[in-house]
Amino acid sequence: MKRQKKRFLTLIELMISLALAMLVLSFALYFYRYAVFTDERLKQEEAKVVQERLLSGRLTSVFARLKDKPFRSVPEVGGLTKGESLIFSYENDSYAPTYHGPVLARLFVDPENRLILAIWSYNRLSEPDVIGPVHLEVLFEGVDTFFLDYLVGGGEEKTRQGSLRPGQFIKKKKNEYETVPAAIRFRLNGKLFAFPLASCKEAI
Repeated sequence: MKRQKKRFLTLIELMISLALAMLVLSFALYFYRYAVFTDERLKQEEAKVVQERLLSGRLTSVFARLKDKPFRSVPEVGGLTKGESLIFSYENDSYAPTYHGPVLARLFVDPENRLILAIWSYNRLSEPDVIGPVHLEVLFEGVDTFFLDYLVGGGEEKTRQGSLRPGQFIKKKKNEYETVPAAIRFRLNGKLFAFPLASCKEAI
């Protein structure tokens, strides 16, 4: 009976085997990295959607209790705000006694690219015109762009610059415009948010 000789791998076969093993390992690592990257992107997108919904819900609640005056846009304040900001007053339902009731508010982007709602409480216990301490609420982080527009309500209004037509969006809300607009909209990082204003009467 013949003894069968053991066959050893040649150098070429060994190199081919190693190359195939490395190829399989490379594909496995690629798909693992892709899965991790996709998971991170999904988490970021989910966090962004949640942040946008919280922002929309918060401002819907605020603008639903808007008061007639003041309501105006103001230019950038160097070192404090980036771009235009909005000053208005609304009825705050905060549980904190200091900030419960009518408050003065400012919506702006700070130097750290955060959308901030700053509120001051009118101190009615001492003097009606005295404004209390400020409370800063971060509504959104990572703001790249922020633009405000105001929708003219029903009825034409005359201004020093001419007439404002109903349904027209304007870029600035000035003191000469007598009442609040029908709606406000802004673009935040390319996404459009719009809010009807309940206290709108006739023009802007």
